[in-house]
Amino acid sequence: MHNALFEALGINAAYLPYAPEPENLDEAIKGFRALRFRGANVTIPYKTPVMELVDELSDISRFTGSVNTLYWKEGNVGGILCGTTTDPYGCIRNLEEFGVSPTNTTVALLGNGGAAKAIAYTLVEMGNQVTIVCRNLDKGLALADSLNKFFDGKAKEVQAVTFQDFYAVSPDINIIINATSVGMTPNVDESP
Repeated sequence: MHNALFEALGINAAYLPYAPEPENLDEAIKGFRALRFRGANVTIPYKTPVMELVDELSDISRFTGSVNTLYWKEGNVGGILCGTTTDPYGCIRNLEEFGVSPTNTTVALLGNGGAAKAIAYTLVEMGNQVTIVCRNLDKGLALADSLNKFFDGKAKEVQAVTFQDFYAVSPDINIIINATSVGMTPNVDESP
């Protein structure tokens, strides 16, 4: 997909897989720097350990404890190597493509795992009132508390409720986002 896009746009680039042994990640990043690669995607099991090997982290990566994209600050190849997380932007773009504006509204986020954490961060950053709906209220409250502390009063307060208590707050919700594993392969016909 990436290489086809490069070709269609006339970009002289190649998107290649590379999977170093986890204990050699630091050497792989040194190679990335030495070969002056333009950027990279990072996946499991490297998303957390790569954080220690970049020069600068985005706020979302500091919050989530995860990096999935490496890039050079201001496009200056060989300069400051940055790490960020782009995970939530597909969700946001999907909403916008369907004419839903996920800005300054009320959102129920179903789930509190890794994907939910990144999506919640972005929703709060976009000025939304976010309610985390989860099975384990302690985990949901911990995520809400960490978001509230991270944004330190600069955003609307995040709350958490169980699925059983969701009905009490649901009349005030404008958008519901499923960030649980329900509906994923092999159970694609299930919904929360």
